[in-house]
Amino acid sequence: MDGYPNVLPPPPSGFSAAITAFVERQQYNYVHDPISAHADTAAVAVVAGTALGAVRGATSALLSPPAGRLQVFLHTTKAASVIYVIPFLLGSQFDVWCACWDRRNADKRKTSRWGLAGDLGGA
Repeated sequence: MDGYPNVLPPPPSGFSAAITAFVERQQYNYVHDPISAHADTAAVAVVAGTALGAVRGATSALLSPPAGRLQVFLHTTKAASVIYVIPFLLGSQFDVWCACWDRRNADKRKTSRWGLAGDLGGA
């Protein structure tokens, strides 16, 4: 697709349209608004961790006696959500930081972020 303006195909509808819009906004935020990129990714990490904690709570509640299922669900969800949310949150924030760093410094570095040859002046 040469020339201006670039004509993009219409976005898909429904749930995939929301995901596509989120990904496009996130790509923009990596370069122009990293704080929003961190906040959006943190929200997704917390929602995903809490959802997995709720699934763990539901499966534990189904295995317990009927009289205490609600209490088992609540306690298990609370405990499992913490186990899921913390690594998701830390990993997502590190990933956003790396993506922002890569996009902002792509023209300045000669090697990868993990290589030292470009960082030490070609040593």
